[in-house]
Amino acid sequence: MTLRHLAQQSRRDASLRMPTGLRHHMTANALVFVLDGSFLVGLKVLAHSMIQHRTLLDLPVIVLSNDSTLADDPFVKEFADRFVHVTPSAVSRFDGISHELVRESLRLDWIPKYTFLKWLIFDDWGVDQLIWIDADVLCTGNVDHLTELRHHELYAAEVFQPTMHTTQEGEVLPAEQCDENILRHANGDAPLGASLNSGVMVINKPLLDRQFQAELIRAAKEEPFENEQQVVRAVLERRGARGWLSPFDNFHHSYVMRLSDAARDLVLPRIRLLHFIGPKGKPWQRRPQVHATKELWWAAHDDAIRSSDLYDDPST
Repeated sequence: MTLRHLAQQSRRDASLRMPTGLRHHMTANALVFVLDGSFLVGLKVLAHSMIQHRTLLDLPVIVLSNDSTLADDPFVKEFADRFVHVTPSAVSRFDGISHELVRESLRLDWIPKYTFLKWLIFDDWGVDQLIWIDADVLCTGNVDHLTELRHHELYAAEVFQPTMHTTQEGEVLPAEQCDENILRHANGDAPLGASLNSGVMVINKPLLDRQFQAELIRAAKEEPFENEQQVVRAVLERRGARGWLSPFDNFHHSYVMRLSDAARDLVLPRIRLLHFIGPKGKPWQRRPQVHATKELWWAAHDDAIRSSDLYDDPST
């Protein structure tokens, strides 16, 4: 299945029919997602927003989850070419990873943090490239260019740092300085050794191999880490195999809200993937009264619901 197939099952838009002769070329790369049931509504809205922007429409889709019931969800059935149930045996590979630095609210009894399961995507899926997008991301622009990133083994964007809006002592910076810092980050090149956000990744061979997955797990067992992306960064730095995505391909939504109205008007039209980072404040957890970025998410959500009952969300 593909986003194009999903679109045909909902709106049945003739303009989204597969061009003649294209399908046999669509085996070099794929979209991949790892989630549990609590993020299914996020994945539905992400998929619909990608359809809205006519992007990555013909990539096959792989979905991994420790929740086997997702395989029976009508949306997942139409969307995923492959559904992989993450079994206790697969999870056991993560035994021995410390949760010492993982925030207590995010720790789990069976794994230090759910996002460590993201490393299961580092495997041989029969493609040359995987594109990973977290399910708490909204597509707000075309990202077809991601498929052209082939020079490095992995591409990801830099983390938005708190020092863009607060001092080391925790004092809020003046609005003009905050604007300047965020705009400089958005428009600049990432410095060497910068941090990495794994919410959007382009992964090329040879990282599509279980040996790299084992290397990540081994590194995580050697010393404690706060989250999985710190391990990925550390291992990639040893390999020298990393490329950078533009911040507009993984833009932290709360930093949009920290901008002045004038600066926000400059930034929002350029964002292609808007990331609702953090354990709290996911858009689907409650409908905001006034919140520009979450209103964008809810607009996509409501449009999806109108387009097809595949997107129905009983929790809202």
